[in-house]
Amino acid sequence: MERALPRRFFAPQFGAEWSLRAAYGAIFALGAILFWLSESRPSQLPVWLPWDFSWLEYLATALTLFWYLRGLALTRQERPSAWRSTAFLLGLAAIYAVLQTHFDYVAQHMFFLNRAQHVVMHHIGPFLIALGWPGGMIKRGMPAWARQIAENRSIAVAIRVLQQPLLAAFLFVGLFYFWLIPSIHFRAMIDVRIYALMNWSMVLDGLLFWYLVLDPRPKPPARVSYGARAALAVGVTPIVRVSSHDAHDATRILDCGAQGVMVPHVSTVAEAQAVVEACLYAPAGHRSAFGSGPALGYAAIGQAEVCRILNQETLLMGMIETPQAVDNAAAMAAVPGIDVLHIGASDLSTEMGIPGQYKHDRMRAAFETVAKAARAHGKAMGVGGVREDFEFQSWLFGIGVRYLTGGSDVGYILSAGRADVKRLRAVPLAAPVAALCAEHVKKKQ
Repeated sequence: MERALPRRFFAPQFGAEWSLRAAYGAIFALGAILFWLSESRPSQLPVWLPWDFSWLEYLATALTLFWYLRGLALTRQERPSAWRSTAFLLGLAAIYAVLQTHFDYVAQHMFFLNRAQHVVMHHIGPFLIALGWPGGMIKRGMPAWARQIAENRSIAVAIRVLQQPLLAAFLFVGLFYFWLIPSIHFRAMIDVRIYALMNWSMVLDGLLFWYLVLDPRPKPPARVSYGARAALAVGVTPIVRVSSHDAHDATRILDCGAQGVMVPHVSTVAEAQAVVEACLYAPAGHRSAFGSGPALGYAAIGQAEVCRILNQETLLMGMIETPQAVDNAAAMAAVPGIDVLHIGASDLSTEMGIPGQYKHDRMRAAFETVAKAARAHGKAMGVGGVREDFEFQSWLFGIGVRYLTGGSDVGYILSAGRADVKRLRAVPLAAPVAALCAEHVKKKQ
């Protein structure tokens, strides 16, 4: 459409206000024709035309598409990539196809297709639209009055509340199953108003959730950091190993939504106390207060309650990676606010002159010393670096380890790759092929 029409068709600054009015007139005229056809002869229409025409669904689709294309035409730089535009158009088309074609009729009479309709409205369509990240182009293509409505403070507040990460995840799952409750679903299928409410709630909730999760921007300006939004979306507690003792490193991560930090090379009581002071609010520490954040789902609660909850729920882990830290383990475990004593086995064994020898008697003694210190003060113990050794990991659990870093993403990817290669190399070759390969190798040698 953008190529078929001249750029001035979309751009009023070129004196083409008449063309905009003509475009809106054409959109409404097409809607009127579709309405008349669906009212007068619905059974004679092809499957790709509406069975039960809805002005609201039609205009929402048509105007969104027009404003997006107009926004593209008005944008000289920083235009969305082709794949983002394609994703947006596919998502918009998918939602329209299950709502404003004959598919909607069969979905009302076949439960399986009704489920497929909801998957498209709630998952696939909104996912593709959010992946396209079209908001900027749509807003740029809007007329001033529509832009004012979109930027209305009340609407912004409502969206911010509904996009609180935990609430958004709850609604995303809850609404999908809410409309499956037999009595509610039956009522929705026989009442046109409830049926429309069901469909709109599916689409809008899907858009709110996927816009939160697929926001391509870092935080800020995105509401939640990349790692934290992924972890919160699937119910995982995000714990981050920071790079240094610098208070800014830990507090920045916590402000972005992490619910725990792992601080490296904590060897003395003073260093353990510094971690607490940086990461907890007064009176336990001196973390800068900024109100509710992603860790609390942006809940509308007072600062005193924010401080109380986060001081109670934030997990602080001091990493023991030197012999000095092992000697001071009991004293560091006694520091209020430190929750976990975590041995970095690779660093500790290297510092002890026995790199990688985790089963060495001196390393076992260090593990037991730290475990005893943690138990004595009611703290947890963690170990990182011990991988692919179930027998030794079981021994660690036996002495009290409750937080075990059993691997990494790179390690798991390499492990799976090596396993595949090993299986492929074990496949016997046909005798002539094997002989040829052997002869080729022999010649090269």
